[in-house]
Amino acid sequence: MGRGRRVAAWAVGMGVGLGLGLGLGLGVELAAPPGGVPWAVAGRLLAASGGRARAQAAEPAAPPEQAEAPPGPAGQDSPEGFRGVPWGASREQVMAAEGRQPFAADERRLVFLDSLLGYQVAAVYSFTDSMLTQAAYVLVERFSNYNRYLEVFGELKEALQAKYGPPEQDQTLWSVRLYRDDPEMWGFAVAMGHLSRLAGWQTPKTRIGLGLTGNNGEVYLAVVYWSVDYEELTDRRRREAAGAKL
Repeated sequence: MGRGRRVAAWAVGMGVGLGLGLGLGLGVELAAPPGGVPWAVAGRLLAASGGRARAQAAEPAAPPEQAEAPPGPAGQDSPEGFRGVPWGASREQVMAAEGRQPFAADERRLVFLDSLLGYQVAAVYSFTDSMLTQAAYVLVERFSNYNRYLEVFGELKEALQAKYGPPEQDQTLWSVRLYRDDPEMWGFAVAMGHLSRLAGWQTPKTRIGLGLTGNNGEVYLAVVYWSVDYEELTDRRRREAAGAKL
């Protein structure tokens, strides 16, 4: 499989659940939202891109109005869409808004590289029945010090809170409490899958989730957006796809 196909496969992975029993469903503890969440695929982007992701994200080809860092991590996001693109938009509308070719694409995903609060991220658009229904910022920048991921989580949470108010869901989850009393080891605990952080917001049109988790030394950090109006459709299509495999 070529590099481009591997990256496209990474994007498709966004539609698959974590596989780690972790979710961001607001009001439903540990309930995965329709379509799953994309952090389990973050590490695959780096592996598939052979370093190209880092180079492109360092100099994002975003239009000038998107190049400057916004006051909050959602950029031009509003409660009605993602990066200035409304929910229900077509792939053509997303491409026109981005003004550049995607880093990876398939029939259900478009992935663009960009920066968020100075960190390298993948901006992922997800389509259901050719309509934009879900999206995410997935951190692709890597840190040798695992505690940096907790710091970035804190920065994103602060910026989201400044834009959307206090989170409706704010959880620190320990599956293994070995390092719970040793804050210096909390980053390592995240990487080992012992510790996860979650925060969630709800607007009339959008569910927003910020999550940090890990497994086997890999750390995944993402801001995920779901359209409320298309949630039922997305969930139905996911169930149909799962049923077709049985």
